[in-house]
Amino acid sequence: MWEKVLSLYYNTGRVGECPNCGKESVSITEIVLNSRISYDIKCSSCGACAHIDGTTTEKIKIICIMQVDKYQIIKFKEKPSYDFKKVKIGEQIFNPIPAMDTTNCIVIESKEDHSGIKVIEFIG
Repeated sequence: MWEKVLSLYYNTGRVGECPNCGKESVSITEIVLNSRISYDIKCSSCGACAHIDGTTTEKIKIICIMQVDKYQIIKFKEKPSYDFKKVKIGEQIFNPIPAMDTTNCIVIESKEDHSGIKVIEFIG
């Protein structure tokens, strides 16, 4: 029942209509615990809710971080061997931005100082 809502959120960051009542009053809470991410989904209008156990994560060491305007380019020795949709830096979760010619790098939109971060989690 909640697959479309979670898929929309996972791919775009937006939350759509409640599949039960059709209202746009759905909230999603991401729960990151150790190497797993799960989702609590709830409609504040009708009370329909779900908990969806999530995906695994992998921690990889950062080589360097470069700031270019509102973007950060983060370089690694190697990226994970699986497809990932999000990255976790500290306690924040980001959607990587597609970029060309960035071998073993990802790009995120952030002006925060991540220079002290040594490890990043890739969430698949």
